[in-house]
Amino acid sequence: MVILLAIAGCHSGRVSDSLLCPFQGVEFVLELESEEENRPATPEETEKVIEILKKRANNLEFQRAAIQAIGQGRITVQLSGARDLEKAQKLLISQGNLEFRQQRSGSEEELSALQVRKQNLLDLRERVFSRSLAEVDAEIKKVNEAIASLYDPTGLTGTYIKDAVPESSGGSNWQIAIQFDKTGAELFAEITKKMAGTGRKIGIFLNGELVSAPRVPAEFAKTGITGGAAVISGQFTFEEVDELAVQLRSGALPVSLEFLELRQVNRKDCSP
Repeated sequence: MVILLAIAGCHSGRVSDSLLCPFQGVEFVLELESEEENRPATPEETEKVIEILKKRANNLEFQRAAIQAIGQGRITVQLSGARDLEKAQKLLISQGNLEFRQQRSGSEEELSALQVRKQNLLDLRERVFSRSLAEVDAEIKKVNEAIASLYDPTGLTGTYIKDAVPESSGGSNWQIAIQFDKTGAELFAEITKKMAGTGRKIGIFLNGELVSAPRVPAEFAKTGITGGAAVISGQFTFEEVDELAVQLRSGALPVSLEFLELRQVNRKDCSP
């Protein structure tokens, strides 16, 4: 399924189902990639992608936006008047998968070693030539997967998030304040009750990468953290938490999106 997304102007507005023409701006092609090899995206997955892209587009402060399915397996995106084209591209295609996991008992030493290994790789990444970046990134991915394996799933994911907003944590650091729905609030209370006072961490993973790992104080051992509110903290800039908040509010993409082509266009002929 090919989806054509057209965005123009510089103010947020309703996303139309009809394409915009004439059009002048950037056009790039995305491919929908299912987790199952050689399986095309289903109509249901494509419909969900359209829904999420509409929500994300409405957070990009454009005057107009339009999305239309016109084929199978690919998405054509048109952007015009973007204040930050790179941010817009990143925001639209980011997977947005958020998951809360619980650290396994006895994993502290291995986890510490992996975190040191990851930091060393991140430092190395700043010094290597571009041709070596792929190798370093592949190693970082392996370390991220190894870290994730030390945290067990809890069933609490971004699906249960009702709202997410940037929040200052002091100085130049920012965090994300999230609010769960009723089911998510109950799960969060149950998880924090179980983990309270154990010294083990709740791992908050975004797209498979650990972004925050708080411990729950022993005072919550009887009830857990109730009320359905939580915070994702870390060394985040405002731009990072703003993008993440939009992803969490709009939901996770059911399939991956990959860039295939990028081009400048100036389309004036709108005849059939």
